[in-house]
Amino acid sequence: MIKTKTNRHFRLIYCKNEGLDNCEKQLLTNLLRDDAGIANRENVKLSWRQVFYVFIDVRIYLYAMITIGNLSVIKFINTYLPVLVVDMGISPANAHLMAIPPYALSFVCCLLASYSSSRKREYGFHIMFCLVVCLVGFILMIVLIDRSRTAAYVGECIACCGSFSAYPLILSWLTNNVSGHTKR
Repeated sequence: MIKTKTNRHFRLIYCKNEGLDNCEKQLLTNLLRDDAGIANRENVKLSWRQVFYVFIDVRIYLYAMITIGNLSVIKFINTYLPVLVVDMGISPANAHLMAIPPYALSFVCCLLASYSSSRKREYGFHIMFCLVVCLVGFILMIVLIDRSRTAAYVGECIACCGSFSAYPLILSWLTNNVSGHTKR
């Protein structure tokens, strides 16, 4: 059981939010108490068993592959988006302005995907959906680059929405699927 002082601290912080009903407040309090359980105890030692399991857990390697792939796409988009916009025939001064809408759309998509996955408490299918959206955007860019520059720009926006929306979900997936404070 958690000390009263710690429990009261969590309640003071999270019960001030008026958007949550009592059931959600209690659920959040319990989640935070369970997650910080090892931090509330004194004289806690490092668990070498959990350190060993980090190297043999398949989920860690799966997470690393997914994250490296997604971060590569994000780096590509950040580096080459203005160049792709200049290739559409827009002046270099206006190319930086035309790079704003994909980021704005990806911000909205990121919020929607994060909200949906948190509500349903499911991250894997949401990550897969976002990465498929990113793949569709890149396929549109490849197929339509010769036909229409506007369609290629729409493909850029779609790829940006998919890749940037997947990244926070990937981080959430790891913290929800890896147990143990030392391992995390």
